[in-house]
Amino acid sequence: MTDRLGIIGGGQLALYLCEAAQALGSNVSVFADASDSPAIAHADIGTVHSLEDEQALAHFLATCDVVTFDKEAIPDTTLTYLRAASARGDVAIHPGVDTLALLKDKGLQKSWLHDCGLPTLPFRLLDSRQFPLEELTARLGTTLVQKVRRGGYDGRGVQIIRNPTSTAPFWDVPSIVEPFLENCREISVVVARDCNGCLESFPPVDMSFDAQLNAVNVVSMPASITAPQQHAAI
Repeated sequence: MTDRLGIIGGGQLALYLCEAAQALGSNVSVFADASDSPAIAHADIGTVHSLEDEQALAHFLATCDVVTFDKEAIPDTTLTYLRAASARGDVAIHPGVDTLALLKDKGLQKSWLHDCGLPTLPFRLLDSRQFPLEELTARLGTTLVQKVRRGGYDGRGVQIIRNPTSTAPFWDVPSIVEPFLENCREISVVVARDCNGCLESFPPVDMSFDAQLNAVNVVSMPASITAPQQHAAI
């Protein structure tokens, strides 16, 4: 375990990580953009500043041996700064900057899955609401899910569009559109990987969602599935 852990982002996940790392004997620095971020009050060193401020970033990195993140929505300029710091050997960054850049854009995520031959729903990338609707519905169906490419989470940036007759209901932003799956059950598996590539997985969990908010409502562990389903999920 590293002696000095840095976390960029000060939300709930950073709070949990901060407490766990401190229990293992690490000093934890948290860099957040709001003073009421939950993890700031628990960090050994708390920095509250714009995530794009290079001087504040430099001071933060000087207190860290390893840096990680509690969210994907890290500004591009910050990632560029971190990439250079990592290349110089100033600090280790996990997950890597290129991985985070992929995760923060749902369009890049879906394209990566498709290019790697991994199963995913059919999808279309949109730059705006200026597109041929008939072509889209012919391919994906008449009940669609639109997700903004960046910044969406916990139901934010997600909308279900039923039987559109024009493109007016679509958000005029870069997004992805997928078919809507009725009565779909979601199983989630959390996997951790260390720097040597060793993998450990947690038991699959059931997830139920609020139909209005499009956000997860209850997570149940263990998932109520058969042993073969559990093995396949992992």
